[in-house]
Amino acid sequence: MPHFFIKSFKVGLLLLLPLFYSSSFINKSFEESWTKNGQYLLKTKGDKEINLQGTISFLTSIEVSANGEKYAVLKLDLSDTKSINGHSFGFIVSEPYGKSKEIGAGTYPITSQINGFLNYFEGVFGFANISAFGELPYFAKEGSITVQSMDQTKLEGFLDIIFINPDGENISVIGNFDADRE
Repeated sequence: MPHFFIKSFKVGLLLLLPLFYSSSFINKSFEESWTKNGQYLLKTKGDKEINLQGTISFLTSIEVSANGEKYAVLKLDLSDTKSINGHSFGFIVSEPYGKSKEIGAGTYPITSQINGFLNYFEGVFGFANISAFGELPYFAKEGSITVQSMDQTKLEGFLDIIFINPDGENISVIGNFDADRE
């Protein structure tokens, strides 16, 4: 009798094993399709899980507020160039110029309260337009952007951000990027 249970367990395991391999193969093949060089690979988590891929560029600058304070600014522009009804993201990372001359490697948290762009801020502001989630824009609510490395032409990093739209619906987005300078 114990021989029957052992054999049944082995057969059941052999039937379930291909299922595990096929589900990890789908995700792995999507991740392997990421070639870097000015691209990003993001995934949404939650009710709708969608893979997002496209091109990304960055721009750095030093900006001066109305009261003369200098801010180091990094702008990231992410867009799906393959479809008309795709998606786009935009991020502005800002910090007082005295902390560093330029945004560099580090983790930058989302700034939850921004009272307008006339008042410069420290942190990250972000937005997302993803047609699969409707027409309303989403704004970064919490999370962070991490810059792993940066030079004059490239910026590599990852993000883990929760976005919210005006109706209170949330989207969690996580992934990697390899940006080219504009």
